[in-house]
Amino acid sequence: MKTNSLLVIKDSSASDTFIVTGPQKTLVVLVEFQDILHNATYEDIYAIVFEGMNEYYKWVSYNLTWITGKVIEKWYQLPAPMKEYVWDGKTKPWTFFKPFIQHVIELVDPDLDFREYSKLIIVHAGTNRDLSGSFGFYGLGIPVDGTFVNDVAINAEFDDMGFFVHEFGHSLRLPDLYALPDFNPKYVGRWDVMSQALGQGMLAWSKIRLGWISQVQIYQVASDEVANIIVEPLETKTSGFYAVRIDLSDGTYYLVENRQKIGFDETLPDSGLLIMQINESKIADWGAGPIVLIDAHNETPTLDDATFDIGVSENPVFIDNYNNLSVIILKMIDSSYSILVANVTQGNQALDASITINEAEVWIQEGAKRGFLMFRPRLEFPSELLIEAKVRYVQGRFEEAKNLATQSLAETSRAIVGFQRGLFMLIFLVVVLALIFIIIVYERRRVSKVHARAYTS
Repeated sequence: MKTNSLLVIKDSSASDTFIVTGPQKTLVVLVEFQDILHNATYEDIYAIVFEGMNEYYKWVSYNLTWITGKVIEKWYQLPAPMKEYVWDGKTKPWTFFKPFIQHVIELVDPDLDFREYSKLIIVHAGTNRDLSGSFGFYGLGIPVDGTFVNDVAINAEFDDMGFFVHEFGHSLRLPDLYALPDFNPKYVGRWDVMSQALGQGMLAWSKIRLGWISQVQIYQVASDEVANIIVEPLETKTSGFYAVRIDLSDGTYYLVENRQKIGFDETLPDSGLLIMQINESKIADWGAGPIVLIDAHNETPTLDDATFDIGVSENPVFIDNYNNLSVIILKMIDSSYSILVANVTQGNQALDASITINEAEVWIQEGAKRGFLMFRPRLEFPSELLIEAKVRYVQGRFEEAKNLATQSLAETSRAIVGFQRGLFMLIFLVVVLALIFIIIVYERRRVSKVHARAYTS
């Protein structure tokens, strides 16, 4: 069942980077309605927020931020049935829910001091469908206790941790990354928790926006620059480069990152190099898609296999003909990628070389797997050619790599034809020897019968 998840941006002129570090002092308030009482316990909500969600944000921020605060153990009862608080889907959500949030604050205010907290999470009884979704807001400016409540998330008691993480992300000033009106994850799929709230990690763009990836960890590719960069896994702490930024003439830019199934990213659909086009002018327009993932395998219906990678059946090259640029994966070093940002000509050469190398590798693997032991020595020379082709590819000498791979294919084909001929001759020889043996046996039996008849007569 799809549910709504809203981000309210009160100030679209704000900076595109918000530094989120240190403790996020969070108050969690539990509320129920006249007609719907709670089922979850204080301990359930505490475990989600201050254990699970806290661990998530420590991990995703490289230990730069974490969640502190408290859950009020009391469930406050609102004076009306739930239907009075259900979003109508028409009114601006920050307008619609502001009275609800103010009412909750008024219920709770006698019991605490809001000056001790910077974030508010309201957990209500029932499911998120009951209120037409879970919600996240920032910049609300509700006055209380000589301060303002600005950043608020609204979750249902039955929301899993992914939804809590997602809505809290809004209070940190992250936008939704899905499309409207149907909450379609067509822009980035399952690659960011702000697209599909499954508890996975975040794209590099989200981490840059919150100050968790510094500018020195982003390789900025200048116009017409040919650059060779090592891109580290986004999941592990490093002093290297987490992302590569390639500015385009229309004001948008490409961002390249490396995702691996590590930590909270273990649930990702795949691993490899992600390339996305960023249009930050769309951030304030909810559901407009400020990030669009480039699909490395657009023949499939989802973005689950959107990653670029090396190897048989993988796509290691992204080509943008309009902007005359390409991104080429040269090799993988442990969990890191060595990539080349170059022009379209080099990209096409790399793609041709990669296809030929993969084809040669398949032929050699199939030959080694299906051939007799006597055939395998015939593959030594084409295997050597293939190894050298891969070396030239990594060096960026794509034409030479393709030529060597083509030679490897030819030598493998010649070896297979030679083996087939030899095998045919062997089979022919075996058949001839078998026939000779049969003839000899037959003649011996015939002579024996003749001798036996002569003896009896």
